[in-house]
Amino acid sequence: MVIENIIRPEWVERNPLYGFILGACISTIGIFLGPMIFPNDASLAGVLLTTIAGLPFLHKIMRIEQQVGSYMEGTESFIKRNAHLMLIYFMFFMGMTASYLLWAVVLPGWMLGLVFAKQFAAFSGGSYTTALGKFVMGTSVFTAIFMNNMRVLFTLMLLSVIYGAGSMIILVWNASVLGVFITSLFSRAGLLVSSIPHIILEFTGFFLAAVAGGLLSIAFLRVDWHSEQFWQTITDSLYLIVFGIAFIFAGAFVESMVILG
Repeated sequence: MVIENIIRPEWVERNPLYGFILGACISTIGIFLGPMIFPNDASLAGVLLTTIAGLPFLHKIMRIEQQVGSYMEGTESFIKRNAHLMLIYFMFFMGMTASYLLWAVVLPGWMLGLVFAKQFAAFSGGSYTTALGKFVMGTSVFTAIFMNNMRVLFTLMLLSVIYGAGSMIILVWNASVLGVFITSLFSRAGLLVSSIPHIILEFTGFFLAAVAGGLLSIAFLRVDWHSEQFWQTITDSLYLIVFGIAFIFAGAFVESMVILG
């Protein structure tokens, strides 16, 4: 890839700020290529193209991170093993978010509906639904929201194991929604501000799940299943998934209170 010759994975691993630049670059390319290749569904096409472009980078970075942290053991080393990787993911995520935010502000109005249709639909009516899901109104609002998000979470975990793509889909989709959501705050502030607490919780939960998905994909695709490193990576992934579910649970509770309130 041309981008890989401009921003190398080794640079991102050494300095996570390059992850921000990488995320901004590939998401910008996805945003503009989407309408050209798939004009009937440009918003999802942009997410797909960004996912395809970013996946090789993250896989290479994950392999480097595993080699660096493979010797560590214990609870403290769990944090040491994954803190740098989470920072890389975070900078990559923020780069994509900044890109979507910038283009949602700069592009003319007639293009917004074409390029960001699914992102606007994700929080229409003031409620954000993660990863294209829908929630059911009624007495079981909390259960409906939480179970929907859990279905999405485990589907993407499965994609991470089988195809290695689940974590990238989580990152790209949530970054695209967050960028467009921030621009909408200026025009619909009163409607959307109440959504911020549960959005932060759900974004955090899915972010942790994205890191876990990345670890799972590398573990199953690149690591010897009989090695200690494999089981160490699986354990780290499970920790992150549990923390992610806790945040998603809290987000679903807060969101249900907003809807019923």
